[in-house]
Amino acid sequence: MSGESFLAQGRDHFIRMGIAADLRARGIPRNLDDNEYAQMGLWVPGVSAKLVGLDTFTERDLQVIASYLGQADLDHYAKAAAADHRPPPPRGIALEAWGKHAGNSFKVEGVFARREPYAESLADAPPDGAWHKARAVATLYPDPANPNGKGHAVAIWVNGGHAGYFPSDESARCFDDLCTLRDSGYSIHAPISMNGAYSDERGRWGYAGWLSLPPADLIAPVNRIPSNAAVLPEGRPVKVKLEKQGESLVAALANNRGRGAVAVTLRAVHKANARRDVPLIEAAISGQVIGHLSETVSSSVLPLVRRKASRGDVSVARGIIEAGPTLMLRVEGELM
Repeated sequence: MSGESFLAQGRDHFIRMGIAADLRARGIPRNLDDNEYAQMGLWVPGVSAKLVGLDTFTERDLQVIASYLGQADLDHYAKAAAADHRPPPPRGIALEAWGKHAGNSFKVEGVFARREPYAESLADAPPDGAWHKARAVATLYPDPANPNGKGHAVAIWVNGGHAGYFPSDESARCFDDLCTLRDSGYSIHAPISMNGAYSDERGRWGYAGWLSLPPADLIAPVNRIPSNAAVLPEGRPVKVKLEKQGESLVAALANNRGRGAVAVTLRAVHKANARRDVPLIEAAISGQVIGHLSETVSSSVLPLVRRKASRGDVSVARGIIEAGPTLMLRVEGELM
């Protein structure tokens, strides 16, 4: 199923939910006939009997609803359903963001409707009017069916609870990458500051969340991570010596800002020169060899890569594309 058709089905689903919520809110029973629906302004030719069934709407049904009620009412139903929307909980292995956050902060959206994780984290804070903070770890996970997410909503989860959304004006820059990561069996986690203050005037707590992350386009890699991957520990940045075909691939993967995040697989190889056989670390992206690490850096990383290979694992390093193009790896070596 294409992403577009999936999103269309998701929207239709929440339109149905919205109509159901509207009917329930008005206390409308399930057995009204067409005349009774018409008296309340809810009658729709051909589909009135299904308005409380909701499970068997066809595309034709939705077209009839759209032509009779108008897009504004459908948008209203979808919006009303959003409060009941539950995003999919994160699955797979949680990884730290690919790039360094370097002091970047993103304010979590939708906190007002998802107060429970904040209330739990700040349960011991006194209601004295001052802002109090609790540190936690948040997980970012795509929510493509969100009726108000414009197809690129990213949900924030803390301690198993839905804590809001990644900023909507930034989520489009990381949504596809997070979906690719999800399909590889991973998710991204990041530090979150959960803030709260009690207001005497309002008689309740107010909450805010701030995520510490790199720029949105460096949060997750653009390519898939192999199923048998072992993502290596982060270390100081080292440069990959790119071959000509590697330069072309890296340039193609860079975004319009000339940068990007990629998963780079590392493999121990031997290259012969005029005097001796040199052990090196070969670097590849999505199965295509792009270059290698220097002899000095390779000697530091080789023991770790060989240990992973002996267990049947593929070593994966965090790669960051920079202008040039150049490719820097954040990888830990035994002698580095």
